[in-house]
Amino acid sequence: MHGNGNAVFERRIAMRAQILYLLNFLLLPGIAFILLLAIWYRTATEGESLHRQHLASAIKWALIGGLTLVIVPISYVFF
Repeated sequence: MHGNGNAVFERRIAMRAQILYLLNFLLLPGIAFILLLAIWYRTATEGESLHRQHLASAIKWALIGGLTLVIVPISYVFF
């Protein structure tokens, strides 16, 4: 039974990571990213698991998207 509870916990964290990723771009930029980082640091001792992979992916793509939103307009203005 303990394994099933852990799977439910991992799915919930993974879903929260994806929800915060979308909120970061759609409604709450910055705030949702900070929440993603807070979840990342809170679960830092749990090793590589499903929810940590989802968190890493959400953070990576949020950073790439954020950098793109900054770099593209700057390059348009200066080039």
